[in-house]
Amino acid sequence: MGMERSRAIGRKTMSLAITNQAKGNSGTSREKYDSSERFWIWAVQYSVHRSVRGVNPVPGIIQGFHKEKVSSLTTSYLGYEFCWCLNVITSLTVNTIQCGCIQCGTVGPLEKVILACLSFAQIGDERLVKGIVANMGLGPSQEISPFVVSIRNIAWASQDCGILLRMRPEYLDLTTRIIPSSGPFELKHALIH
Repeated sequence: MGMERSRAIGRKTMSLAITNQAKGNSGTSREKYDSSERFWIWAVQYSVHRSVRGVNPVPGIIQGFHKEKVSSLTTSYLGYEFCWCLNVITSLTVNTIQCGCIQCGTVGPLEKVILACLSFAQIGDERLVKGIVANMGLGPSQEISPFVVSIRNIAWASQDCGILLRMRPEYLDLTTRIIPSSGPFELKHALIH
């Protein structure tokens, strides 16, 4: 059974459907990722699930940052910045993008996009970050630039505290093709498992 909620985010209204589907849905298993990647997967899923339910995810994200030692004078700001980046993707993309499930341990395209953007930003290749967000249809460069700056800030803070993300070949695919929209959870543009 599904339940629909509408929520204004930025300039658009995002229609979110929470679906109750059986375990074993399509999506990549969280187990294939290392602990640094799993932290960011958790952050994406936690933020999306809380937002869909009308609960501010920022306090929990900030608490997670503190727990993982992503703590500095800017930890609170980074929590807001991270949630803002997710809102940009889900409210401005022209494509449907899906998120995995915390309980089932699946990872969807949304988490892969964030991991790829953070990985590229950690190695200093903003061209690839721009390629991903442009490929998603986020709009002209004036809309992409603030997103890229925020991703860079988050990636550097993550790197400074030792949360290093590996570069996976599948991330390069995200710069050249549209993200698939099959899985447990879509946002907008998002079905949530």
